Amino acid sequence: MILTIDIGNTSIGAALHKDTEPGVLLFWTIPTDKAGTLSSYREQIAGLFKEEGIDPSSITHAALSSVVSGLTPIFSALLEEITGRTPFVISASSSLPFVIDTEDPSEVGTDLLCDVIGAMNKYPLPLAVFSLGTATACIVVSKKPAVEGVLITPGVNTSLRSLSRNADALPDIDIDHPGVLIGRNGHEVSIAVHIAGHGGEGSVLVI
Repeated sequence: MILTIDIGNTSIGAALHKDTEPGVLLFWTIPTDKAGTLSSYREQIAGLFKEEGIDPSSITHAALSSVVSGLTPIFSALLEEITGRTPFVISASSSLPFVIDTEDPSEVGTDLLCDVIGAMNKYPLPLAVFSLGTATACIVVSKKPAVEGVLITPGVNTSLRSLSRNADALPDIDIDHPGVLIGRNGHEVSIAVHIAGHGGEGSVLVI
């Protein structure tokens, strides 16, 4: 099996895949702890495997995408422990099915590069690929194919946390669908404007 890890600023995704078939067998998410150690992450991953009855010796290859530079060497070492092989660490210098046609390709997050690969496998070019995480990113991919540029704005949760911190009269807010556009209480108002605003943002960018 193949183990893939995606380290983001807010969470870390881990997925297991069969060697010969597309698709995800299992997927987990754990919070990103930027102060985490090899030992602490080893314990968490081992716990996930044990919970699902996964034999680590059945994992023969691994790939890693990370936008948290301090955790990249930790997970590289952990994946090498698991598989006995050096993991494939995705970067702008990796062999990719597209060109990164920006001033500094290394500035394009590896998570966004993975998003582009996934989108290209499903949809025809050109593409506007949206990534919703700590930040909301729109990656523009031309027919060449090439990543021509990226637009990044604060993500939904990032915006909501900022609003809660800076507006005393508004409550702490969890993401859900309000069912309305015009809110009648603090929660509905905050959620509605963010859902509508981020949806409208995407529509305007595509148009």
